[in-house]
Amino acid sequence: MAKKMLTVQQAAERLEISDRGVVHLIKAGKLPAEREPDGRRWLIGAKELTDCIRERSKAAKEREKKRMAAEKAKATKNAPVRKLPSKPAAKPARKRGLK
Repeated sequence: MAKKMLTVQQAAERLEISDRGVVHLIKAGKLPAEREPDGRRWLIGAKELTDCIRERSKAAKEREKKRMAAEKAKATKNAPVRKLPSKPAAKPARKRGLK
């Protein structure tokens, strides 16, 4: 059974990134691909592309979760501290002999 192969342009459309972004993922080893027999174009397997999309989605969700946790921690750290009512200050001693 022949494996469905996609071009860089088709993969870029599915990933919603540029063609250069796809080539970068291939060269970084994050997206398995092979060259055409003439060596001019990259071909990406449909299953490999689906796996890459799934991994990118999972990583994006984890980044969002970390960002939200950091924002929450920052918000609680910078939140105004509610002061409890204190006793009224004592009246200053009156100086005698001066008017």
